[in-house]
Amino acid sequence: MSTGETFDLNHIPADPVADALDLFARMPVIIGREPDSEIAGVYEDIAAMMGREGVLEGLDWNDARGAVAAMAYDLMARPTDHLLIRAGWMRAEVHNGGPLHEPVRVAEAVERLYNLLVPSVEAAR
Repeated sequence: MSTGETFDLNHIPADPVADALDLFARMPVIIGREPDSEIAGVYEDIAAMMGREGVLEGLDWNDARGAVAAMAYDLMARPTDHLLIRAGWMRAEVHNGGPLHEPVRVAEAVERLYNLLVPSVEAAR
């Protein structure tokens, strides 16, 4: 999908995790960045890492799509630590009846991405 293409929100892919990772990798281009831009390459690398690490494994299309949209936005527009705030909001949806089917699992995926991107202080020692 390139800028200006439509995206069918009702389509449920055969492999929701792979399609969600592809969506994440294409997010900079979808919002208008050049396909060969540095940010596009970074997102492709992060998507590949999330795939290798199984960050989205077990999520259905609704939740995988929601997770990558939130992660992509937060990484592009906010400090990386905001991923943890986002995970807290997602956990709160358990009681609020939000759009996620399994908000705790989605929050765990967001936290896993954060932990992959930001090494802990202990690991740095």
